[in-house]
Amino acid sequence: MSKTVIHQPYFLPWIGYFSKLVYADKFIVLDNVNYSARHYLDRTQIVNTDGKLKWVGFPIGEPLKKKINEIHFSDKDVIKKIIQNLHSSYSKARFFKENITQIETILENCFDNSNLLSQINIKIVIELMNLLELELPQIIFSSQFLEIDNATDRIIMLCKENQCDTIIAGSIIGIQIHNVQKIINNGISFLFQDYYNNHPVYYQTRRTRLGFAKGLSIVDCIFNVGIEKTKILLRQEPILYKANNHL
Repeated sequence: MSKTVIHQPYFLPWIGYFSKLVYADKFIVLDNVNYSARHYLDRTQIVNTDGKLKWVGFPIGEPLKKKINEIHFSDKDVIKKIIQNLHSSYSKARFFKENITQIETILENCFDNSNLLSQINIKIVIELMNLLELELPQIIFSSQFLEIDNATDRIIMLCKENQCDTIIAGSIIGIQIHNVQKIINNGISFLFQDYYNNHPVYYQTRRTRLGFAKGLSIVDCIFNVGIEKTKILLRQEPILYKANNHL
């Protein structure tokens, strides 16, 4: 059984994004769909000095009707500001000092090979997987294949072209977006993780009074509990649900 994750290339993603990749054989990067402003393609959430949620990322704007793999960005000064935000937010976190240099290097080098947003984001994901000593799935870009407008037909085509018979989705939202019965009828199993509702709770330095915050960038976990604990959380056996039980 060949398991695949088909997902847009998010910037400095949350731990749930990586949890799917840990158990995937292939990661199909959905890079030839329309760019959505104010999403996770160009930003991520951390905490501020008061422990409140804060967005950091690239000021891309709203390029109309452009594909993700058509968005260019090369302002290295923005990376400096993001790093400054990480210092302000996490300087008191237990594992900040031993990991900030490696995170800085990952961010500073993200423009080395390309100034395309999709390539920048995936480079960051790859380097974070390497930092966490997690096995990388095979990475494939959807732009290498025929472009199909219908989202369900696109997924079926990508799975067939890449010999994948099982999709791992992040949440039940996938059932609402796609014609899951059609996917199943094409011999492809559709599993979803619902990671957000099963989010592991870990110690967050600036959230002791406000309570645990879900869905923050994976750097929040790395700075607060360290590399080893983050690896343990990511390697926990996932709770996967069959989509056909929810149709």
